[in-house]
Amino acid sequence: MASYSDLINAFGSDTTAAIQHYIANGYTEERSKDSFDELGYLASNNDLIKAFGSDTTEAIKHYISYGITEGRGTDGFNAESYLNNYADLQSAFGNDHDLAKKHFIEHGFAEGRVF
Repeated sequence: MASYSDLINAFGSDTTAAIQHYIANGYTEERSKDSFDELGYLASNNDLIKAFGSDTTEAIKHYISYGITEGRGTDGFNAESYLNNYADLQSAFGNDHDLAKKHFIEHGFAEGRVF
């Protein structure tokens, strides 16, 4: 549901209604079940890292209930830059942006690393 603002507007946080919509309409509309970037959302919002750590379920709930209306994005964290700034991370993760986001959320933010 977090992937589509029209569904958030229509159903709020009612996940049952969203599931029913997917079964009745979303599948035939070829909507993706999950294109929301939970890790990007967390990594882009430091206050959410403090509140939820790497709990992506809470991140999704927050986005649906508050984040979308607050205009919060998922693209404030630059994974490419983060990896390029730290040779140890580039060596460990290569060019895997999801692992970079996860590292920042779980370790890099607390370590004071920047992107």
